[in-house]
Amino acid sequence: MAAGRVLPDLTPYSLRPYDFARHLLSSQSAVSKLLGPYIYASILDVKNLQGLVVNERVDWLIHFSALRSAIGERNVQLAMRVNVEGVHNVMELSKQYQLRLFVPSTIGAFGPDSPRSPTPDLCVQRPRTIYGVSNVHA
Repeated sequence: MAAGRVLPDLTPYSLRPYDFARHLLSSQSAVSKLLGPYIYASILDVKNLQGLVVNERVDWLIHFSALRSAIGERNVQLAMRVNVEGVHNVMELSKQYQLRLFVPSTIGAFGPDSPRSPTPDLCVQRPRTIYGVSNVHA
């Protein structure tokens, strides 16, 4: 699993039903050891990710990696690389190694002109941040 801003809050709950399963967290930032085994990894380093998939016998990827708006707006090129190239990397690895992949959606893909309560599956998105734009693209 790639750790993002959401993962530290979700991991204890998301893994609870799967106590029998071995899990591995990867991130470019520090992750609490309470969440389980941890490996430093970059979503942009395909060779390293490929090695992790093979060496750790990964069969599921849960992709949370992203640069959110605060950082992304200051460094648009990096945000596009992490948010778009990163999801493409995990999609290619999943295809190559026949992994199951879960890429959660985000409200950030919707702009102020999007319908609300409930937001339909097909609607105008028009995000106003690089985070939102990259989520629509990916």
